Amino acid sequence: MSAVHRHIELNTIDVGNFPSSRNGNKWKDFHIYLHDFANLPSGRGEDTLSPAFECNGLRWRLIVYPGGHDTAQEGYVSVFLTLGSPGTATITFDINILQKFGTRFDRPIDINTFDIISGRSYGASNLVKRSDILDPSKNLLDDNGTLAFIVSIKEEETEAMPTAFVPNNPFLDMIQDKFLDEETADVCFEVSSSEIEEDRSKR
Repeated sequence: MSAVHRHIELNTIDVGNFPSSRNGNKWKDFHIYLHDFANLPSGRGEDTLSPAFECNGLRWRLIVYPGGHDTAQEGYVSVFLTLGSPGTATITFDINILQKFGTRFDRPIDINTFDIISGRSYGASNLVKRSDILDPSKNLLDDNGTLAFIVSIKEEETEAMPTAFVPNNPFLDMIQDKFLDEETADVCFEVSSSEIEEDRSKR
């Protein structure tokens, strides 16, 4: 298993109306770069694992099989998203290739919602032919031979916790009333006139 050198998390600013395909939801995009793709391990079932990235409080990784997963057709590249945090999670995501000139590939993994168990993964066994990626006329690799994936994950809204109702406590007012009552007060504070004059002089 080989590791991808880096991933880049992008912060985006939206202007105007959201595309209808997103239905006004917020998505977080992650760009993951496989450098020197042509020389990555490309035997059938050999994978390349990205560094972990976080979304919705969970850790995720992209797994790429440059020579195809065991379930893939001959000659195809496979790609999967896997949950790196313990437990289970429901996720809505898509995966696409970012072409040389910054446009998205025309055969993405469609937007899907899955319940993922830690260690399990979802994606596409037959994303694109390896020969198409290596073909310079397809513009899938940049000039340095890097293949870029973009992973888009829908950000889940967290429900706000209801504000707890705290009733007024009359105890403080009752204590103050007792201290101010000459008949019930047990403590008497006596202040001499000289001390009062000294306090006034400090004002």
